[in-house]
Amino acid sequence: MDTTAAKYYVSWYRWQAQDSYALWLTMPYEDALWADEMG
Repeated sequence: MDTTAAKYYVSWYRWQAQDSYALWLTMPYEDALWADEMG
């Protein structure tokens, strides 16, 4: 995965009464989303 042209976005969300964060990467030919269940 070439991340040199990637843009990164961090998002806060609340799921089942717990606060969490997700990292969304957008690249010219693909997107990715990471979320850490451990917070």
